[in-house]
Amino acid sequence: MLVRHIMSGPPVTVPPTESVRDVALTMRALDAGYLFVVGDDSLVGVVTDRDLVNRVLATGLSAETRVEAVMTGAPASVDADADVMAAYRIMRDLGVRRVPVLSERRLVGVVTFDDVFRLATQELDGLGDVVDIA
Repeated sequence: MLVRHIMSGPPVTVPPTESVRDVALTMRALDAGYLFVVGDDSLVGVVTDRDLVNRVLATGLSAETRVEAVMTGAPASVDADADVMAAYRIMRDLGVRRVPVLSERRLVGVVTFDDVFRLATQELDGLGDVVDIA
């Protein structure tokens, strides 16, 4: 199965010049734990609620600090037409729970560990229809 069939989107994005205060307010309004950072029409980073705690609050940075100063730059991504296992391998190898999805180098969605897990359990559930367990 292709990533495009299980991803969610469109993703919520902020520009790299956004203040961390505004990023936090957006996260709160959307009940989101992460946002993608897009500049010049391309993915440049991701910022998480954990980044805001560890890189802003814990270090005493100003709430007016630009998100580009605290984001994780150049996040690993997966192509929308890649097999779901490619996304899973990125998650496993990097220890992340979500991967941005690109199509023709543009951010079009996100695939999460929960998306992959849901697909795997559906496929396992379907095995009962094929295998006679009696």
